[in-house]
Amino acid sequence: MQRSTLALGALVLVAMALILLDRPSPAPSTSAGPLAPGAQLPEGHPPLNGAAVAPAAAAAGPFATVLETMDSGGYTYARVETDGAEIWVAGPETPLSDGDQVSLAGGMGMEGFHAASLDRTFDRILFLNAFQTRAGGAAASVPAAPSSGSAAAASGTVLEVIHAAGYSYLRVDVDGEEMWLAGTQLPVEEGQTAAWNGGALMQGFASPTLNRTFDRILFAEGLRVDPGR
Repeated sequence: MQRSTLALGALVLVAMALILLDRPSPAPSTSAGPLAPGAQLPEGHPPLNGAAVAPAAAAAGPFATVLETMDSGGYTYARVETDGAEIWVAGPETPLSDGDQVSLAGGMGMEGFHAASLDRTFDRILFLNAFQTRAGGAAASVPAAPSSGSAAAASGTVLEVIHAAGYSYLRVDVDGEEMWLAGTQLPVEEGQTAAWNGGALMQGFASPTLNRTFDRILFAEGLRVDPGR
């Protein structure tokens, strides 16, 4: 009986050895970690992990072609064409020529805007923080405010709220200085904190819907209520 048990054990060991020896080697992994800085795949090599190599960053867009320009009150107004449609844009006074390609990125649209310096009302106009050409020309800075009314990213306490024609006009306190903001209408109440990413600063802005002229108002980009404050 003991001899039979030993014989059976030996057969089991032999069978296990044969299984291990006959097991195929694992296939090499086709996945790879991130390429080392500066490393490139060989020509024709498929992208790793199914992801294509990221293209170079594109210039800011969309772009529009300048058809007409006029300067007034420290600002440049330009009639531009994009995708077959025409629209007026306004920004800091910048030398532009007909045919120039300017970026519309980050612009804020307003309807029924009255330009006091031109004595003209635009049905719709897009305010730009700066004019940027497709060729990468220098972008003009927004005219600096003497005290309140900074065009930089900031936040402030809401003191007054007016909603009209789909827009919110906010009087805010920023470090003890008061200023007016305008942006796409949002749910906001007095006492809350409004934040923005910058914008286009305008002087002598007349709002037909409010029948009111603001000496200085910031058309704020990314206007929002800051819940953390």
